[in-house]
Amino acid sequence: MGKEITERQKHFADAMIAGNCPEEAMCQAGYSAKTAKKYGKILLKKKEVAAYIEEVSRREKVLAIADTDEINAFWTAVMRDPEEDIKNRIKASELLAKRGDCELSEGVSENPFAGLSTAQLECYLTLLTEK
Repeated sequence: MGKEITERQKHFADAMIAGNCPEEAMCQAGYSAKTAKKYGKILLKKKEVAAYIEEVSRREKVLAIADTDEINAFWTAVMRDPEEDIKNRIKASELLAKRGDCELSEGVSENPFAGLSTAQLECYLTLLTEK
């Protein structure tokens, strides 16, 4: 089994992940400027440091991508927001329906509101939200 990464190496790796060059990352991790200049790139090539950087970067990349639940929550929030433009609310409801996360009534194959004007849709929405 390989060596464990030290706290100082972890600080260096975190500074590298944050976008610093090896020399700056070394200084931020508490190494002297002289050491930083000489050993920054060497430390970056250490197996345990490189593995740590790769793992943290992979986790951050996964977290940066919205999952289905997050997308559905966003669309639901837009659909239910009375201050949101009616067109956006309707589009959000259509997108939710297309994802298959809600069931449409049998026989309904298209948007029953497709031919209505914005004024008519707003009227229906007002009636629905008053209940």
